[in-house]
Amino acid sequence: MKNTPQHPDAIKKMNPIYRFFCWAGGANTDVLDELPTEKNRFFSYGTVICMTALFAFLSSSYAFTLLLKDKIGYAAFLPAVAWGIFIFCLDRFFIVSVSNRGTFWMKLKLAWPRLILAGFIGIIISKPLEYRIFDQEINDDLRVTQNQLLIDLDSLESQKIDLLERARAKEVDQLPETKEMQPLLAHYQTLRKDLVKKDSAISARTDSTRFEVRGIATSRTPGYGPNAKKHEQLLGILLEEKKKIESDTSSTRIRIDAIDARRQEKINGYIEAKHKAALDRLATDISLQRKQLTENYQPSILNQEVALGNISKQDQTASHAILFVTLLFIFIEMAPMILKLMTKPGAYENRIIQIESSYNTEDRLRRSLNMEEYKSNKALVRNLARSQREIIKTAMSGWHDEQINKANSDPEYYNDMFNNSHDN
Repeated sequence: MKNTPQHPDAIKKMNPIYRFFCWAGGANTDVLDELPTEKNRFFSYGTVICMTALFAFLSSSYAFTLLLKDKIGYAAFLPAVAWGIFIFCLDRFFIVSVSNRGTFWMKLKLAWPRLILAGFIGIIISKPLEYRIFDQEINDDLRVTQNQLLIDLDSLESQKIDLLERARAKEVDQLPETKEMQPLLAHYQTLRKDLVKKDSAISARTDSTRFEVRGIATSRTPGYGPNAKKHEQLLGILLEEKKKIESDTSSTRIRIDAIDARRQEKINGYIEAKHKAALDRLATDISLQRKQLTENYQPSILNQEVALGNISKQDQTASHAILFVTLLFIFIEMAPMILKLMTKPGAYENRIIQIESSYNTEDRLRRSLNMEEYKSNKALVRNLARSQREIIKTAMSGWHDEQINKANSDPEYYNDMFNNSHDN
């Protein structure tokens, strides 16, 4: 069987994929089937809108993975799908609601709220992708910041330990045993100095006695003479004084050791326990802060945004690159509307105007017919109301005559009726 040739004016249906992209570009596909020259334009709009939705899905999937991966695992991509569909619907609404009729400034005046909203959406879409693009730089900045904070934490820990040691030493100094030991220690040090002086004096006196006996001292007479005896006597006095000093030193040392033993017992008791508890609390607090620092400086959304800001401040080239990425996505989001604003109305818009005009004509005709029907019905209702009033008037007149006749024929009828109504 031979295929019959198709008429040149016959409408060619688009394939489903092409039709979907044209529909995404804001076109009425049934109308677009009649206008083959307009299909490529709306296909381009739809392609840009679908690519924007794809970028929105990719960026939000990264963001939702950071936020929800620990809670729902890899199912975090489901909210990303919802976000991509939402951006797709919103962009399609923008392209459908923007009109390209009139002058450019008139069109821009009507479209600027949508353009601003599209710019904000472009910024939102670009941020997670910026985090991914500059992932290495962001991690380096977070690592540097974390290390600096850990160094500050270690310095703070050292300062607090030093303060605790000072507090411990002050508490030890406030012990009664410490106060009791202080004068004894001073006396002990004085005795040690006196003992050194006595040793020096004894050594010198011993040498002078030996020199007198040998005859090389001041007397120049060898032998054990008066001068030698005198020196020997003075040496004996020094030895006795040394023994006394040694005895005082030994007794003082014993007293100091006894007091120090009592003091050490107190130090090793509640003071060391208190100091150790304070050190343990400090160690626990520092460990908790260190853990919080490690957790807080993971690549979360807020930390990555702060790191991205630091990178922009530190490196002008990086700042320009980040700004370029942001502007790129803003332009991608606004591109369909800008293109539609720059495009003059074509055959599709003229066909839509014709369809809308026909709808408006049919609507006006329908309203006109409805008004005539309403006027007709209004007259009918007025006649019906007039007839009902005449019927009620006639019925009331008959009832009135009947009551008058009953009252005339039976005078007691009216009185009985009045008494019954009065009793009720």
